[in-house]
Amino acid sequence: MSEPTSQSASMDDLRKGFSSDAGSPQVLTIPDHPDDPDNFHSWPARLGGPLPDEFLRKIKDSREAVPRLTFRDVTRKGQDGTAAISGYSYGGEKTGKNPSVVVSPTEAADPKLREVVLKVYDEMHEEGGISAVMTGDAAFFTWGRGISFLSPALAIAFRDFIVKSPAARTALLNCGMTLVGGKNEDWRIVDLDAGTVKSGREAIDLLDGAEPAEAKKQMLSAIARITADHMQEASDAQWAAFKLKFMYTGHQKIPAEVVATWPPETVAYVVHLGAYGNFLNAWPEYSQTRGDLAKILRIAAKRNKHTEKDGHILVPAQSGSANPSTTLLFGMGKQIMVTRGIVQPLPGYPGSERPGDIVFEIVKARQTAKTGSHMVLRGPAAPMDFESWVNGHHGESMFDLLKACESLGYDQLRRTREWYARIDPATGMPAEKWGPRPRVAMDAVLHKGEGEGGRWVLADAGRAGISPTQCADQYQLLKAKIGIA
Repeated sequence: MSEPTSQSASMDDLRKGFSSDAGSPQVLTIPDHPDDPDNFHSWPARLGGPLPDEFLRKIKDSREAVPRLTFRDVTRKGQDGTAAISGYSYGGEKTGKNPSVVVSPTEAADPKLREVVLKVYDEMHEEGGISAVMTGDAAFFTWGRGISFLSPALAIAFRDFIVKSPAARTALLNCGMTLVGGKNEDWRIVDLDAGTVKSGREAIDLLDGAEPAEAKKQMLSAIARITADHMQEASDAQWAAFKLKFMYTGHQKIPAEVVATWPPETVAYVVHLGAYGNFLNAWPEYSQTRGDLAKILRIAAKRNKHTEKDGHILVPAQSGSANPSTTLLFGMGKQIMVTRGIVQPLPGYPGSERPGDIVFEIVKARQTAKTGSHMVLRGPAAPMDFESWVNGHHGESMFDLLKACESLGYDQLRRTREWYARIDPATGMPAEKWGPRPRVAMDAVLHKGEGEGGRWVLADAGRAGISPTQCADQYQLLKAKIGIA
């Protein structure tokens, strides 16, 4: 990703939500004289009563004049399991302009912070284009790269956009849509059917949902096309507001220690979680993970929709309008949880899970041979009783003993071997209650495939009475495991 070179914004400007110019906070002014029938642009102030017919005709004509975009249906599953259209999505132009300022001078002065900012910027590129719009999910309305009505960043970004681009503000006013401040309650959208101005969540409800489809697609098309016509101002506003709300203020402020010590891609994953909406008082909890991806995913899973079942947690592919498992594993972090092996396929579910596991249901569109239908974040393993394990397996055939060693996995087998061969302080000799045979089997598995480099294991086997002339079958099994012809 190329980095824009403009550095015209200071950090103080950024924290005020600006992306290109300094000064006091920008405000929107609403024309007065709402009773003047010729003052069309005063309609946002006309709450509580019907609009003049001339206003409604102008808004209707303006909306119909916008060329209609092609939308993807957003669906939601009902309690009966059937899916129905819940809204509409347009991905926007992903090749649009970079913000005038991606990394501010203050951020650039701190190399680690600079890398975090760039990783977050790269991460949010996956959330659609600058002119993207989406409705019909748990966020109600999303504009641009993942800035939704659930976050105060949306109103700040949209306000900044129409302040910096008066032409965009006028075009939106003509279509009966605007913002009169920097908060969600400041949205104003004209309901043509009712002939009135709706505000706040009621205004967003005019965009959200599936019906009447044509009316909703008209308004969404207007927002997307007007954004595309003023891409630089929109890009600047969205990125400044995103950084303000999800990196520098309130519950989303990234702790300095995290910036200094965590890998930037891990910080970006957690920042994306904040934008996703499950972030109330979250940094103190995430900070304790010290950047451990498995611990981060465990927290994130519990903060999203899930069910607790027989000692484990199931994160569904879809829950109402949310897609928790798909989002956490594939929609964030460039699939880091999958590619880094933090989660593994879980064949045989239900029945193959263990207490403490977190199981992720994989939506069919994402299922491959490497994912299967379910993936698992294994729970912490219970402390192993080394003595019971050795007591239970030492007398088995060499074939079964080697198989039992394999089943432990490398780390657990190494710890078992260290316990078994520990030095007895009373004798100064390895404890090895059942003699060297179990240790030789463990060493053969720990060094499997090493070839001649593992021949010392066979020497130990000989001292344990396992040689080509004595116990030849066991000796051959050990040779094969080590990889000696």
